[in-house]
Amino acid sequence: MLLLSQLLFWLLLFLGERSVLPAGASYAPEIRMQRLAEDGAVLDAEPIAVPLLPAPAYRYRDDSGSGHARFEHNFEYHAGETPWALYLSWNRRISEVRLNGRPITARAPLDIWSVLGGFDPVLYDLPVELLRPGSNQLEFQVYGVANKILPAFFVGELTPLFNAYAWAQLISVDLVVAAIGVMLFVALLCAITPWPASEAQRVRGLMGLLLLWSLRNFSFFGLDAGIPPPWRQVTHYSLTFLFLVGLAWFAASWTGLGVRRPRLYAAVAASAVGWAILTGLSGDNARVFHWLFPVETALSAILVALALAQFSRYAARGGWSRAYEALLFQLCLTAVGVDALDDRFDLSIPFAPQWPLTFYAAPVCGLLLALGSCTILVGQSQRARSMLESLNRLLDRRLAEQALALNEAHQQAAEAAREHAVMTERARLMRDMHDGLGGQLVSLLMRFRSGKVSADEAASEVSRALDDLRLIVTSLDHADEAIGIALGGLRERFEPRLRDAGLQLDWQIDSEAAKHRLSVEQMLDLLRIVQEALGNCLRHAQARRFGLKLSQTPVGGLRVQLSDDGRGIDPQAPAGKGLSNMRLRAARLGGALDVSSGATGTCIDLQLPPAEPPAGGISGSETATQNDLSHLSIAFLQSCCSIDSMGLEWFSRSIDEQWEGACRTKPNVHFPRTQAAWPSPVRNRTRTGGRIS
Repeated sequence: MLLLSQLLFWLLLFLGERSVLPAGASYAPEIRMQRLAEDGAVLDAEPIAVPLLPAPAYRYRDDSGSGHARFEHNFEYHAGETPWALYLSWNRRISEVRLNGRPITARAPLDIWSVLGGFDPVLYDLPVELLRPGSNQLEFQVYGVANKILPAFFVGELTPLFNAYAWAQLISVDLVVAAIGVMLFVALLCAITPWPASEAQRVRGLMGLLLLWSLRNFSFFGLDAGIPPPWRQVTHYSLTFLFLVGLAWFAASWTGLGVRRPRLYAAVAASAVGWAILTGLSGDNARVFHWLFPVETALSAILVALALAQFSRYAARGGWSRAYEALLFQLCLTAVGVDALDDRFDLSIPFAPQWPLTFYAAPVCGLLLALGSCTILVGQSQRARSMLESLNRLLDRRLAEQALALNEAHQQAAEAAREHAVMTERARLMRDMHDGLGGQLVSLLMRFRSGKVSADEAASEVSRALDDLRLIVTSLDHADEAIGIALGGLRERFEPRLRDAGLQLDWQIDSEAAKHRLSVEQMLDLLRIVQEALGNCLRHAQARRFGLKLSQTPVGGLRVQLSDDGRGIDPQAPAGKGLSNMRLRAARLGGALDVSSGATGTCIDLQLPPAEPPAGGISGSETATQNDLSHLSIAFLQSCCSIDSMGLEWFSRSIDEQWEGACRTKPNVHFPRTQAAWPSPVRNRTRTGGRIS
């Protein structure tokens, strides 16, 4: 990569030098010079021949202490030719230019040790009225004490000189100005962009280099011209030392090789600036130059060589992106090193000594550095975004997998909870049937055997047991439905009996209240309260009307009002279990039951608080329980058709078989059985010919 960067750099430099050299033009091999006194008097009897140096420039070493000199150049002009011009590759130290003794420009003296200022090209039109056919003379008055220097120049037709001047202006001025703006923009972009901690030091090193490079380019335009000597030289070298240390810090921080402690670089920079200031205290401009110029050259060569090696190792350890970065930075670093060596040794294009270096490459390469750095940062941002998008896709995929797993786990947990709820409800229903319905039938059987109850009384009790069983089935059938539908099922079952008894049914259901849902146990308690009220009305009230009103309370609860126009409750009659059971069920529902009775009838007012939706309805797992209860209801119907001792025995045996079947179906579920609820004569029965003995 280092070899490629050198080949590319020298190729670009050759193309640049070729563009700023006028087509078909050549340098004058030597020029005459005369030293001048302060008043303009000529000090030399004969002109001195000054040869062209590789700079390229004409330089005469003067120890006399004279501060001015006049260079003279003769050229031939033929009348009628196209316009002519004078092209100077740079203009420092030139105070005046004369054509045939007439000034065509005049400039204030420039500082002789301006290392960066005054290197912009100049083009002067040669007025036709001042040109003479044949021999013409140009005079250049320059300022210089130790050295009398005149830059390389060309005299000839305007068109080729203007083309060369335009290219030189583009390279030496326009691109340098553009480089300053772009470098400052990229530095600002780096400053306002939030960078990860792993990139922070690299970006800080790049920002420092861009800012110092921009400041160095500013000095190229002679912004320090107002500083008196020798402090202008001190300022220039101090800035150069800071720039070189910043370059070394950037190379180390970007490549991750070498010393990366900012405090160490700050200490080195402070020491170099301190040395420049101490040198400036001598007050001698020439001494400052002779002490600091070699240090600048050596420091530039060493630090640039070290940085080139670091970027070579950096490129060798990475892919194409590192190779691109190394190539870019090595091009810019080479420009810095070549400019420093050219100031010292007047370099030319390798293997082409006729092409001396005429402009500084580093200021122009600042634009390349800024644009290249911008592309590098954009590339890193794109790679970071691609990585982030890849990580996001991976995260989304893993989140989807986790969501699927959680959903499956949730479904399994919900299924387990539903199964547990079903088994709990089945246990409760079987317990109710065993302790309630089963106990009633066993008691009826024993009383029927002993002759303590007649067939009509037994049929009435069996009918009530059948109503209770049907109520259980109704609560299961409507467990997943609204309360209005469950009450509708109860109405459908009781309406024929009310009609046969001559009772008018007043049924009022509020639409909002009808949407409420209750659990199976809550639904069963509510239906039993309504059924008990209906049964009391049929058996005791001697009423002509029975009313049910379901409404919603202001707080979102339920209110059930059951009323009749019968004779009311006899206060002298002994209290039965009906009302106490209704109050007990109302308490289980979390509500309150109020009973008012008089000569005009009885009113039962049940108020329930807002109920939470049941955790889960009756799933397919509960179908077996409903089928079992359906078989029991069929058994009841059969027993009611022929009520005798054998029918009661068969029905009690059916209840017991259903109980045992439920226990076998779910062996892990404990269904408690009490001694009092199931007497031992029935539990310990033996079968003989299908009868109980």
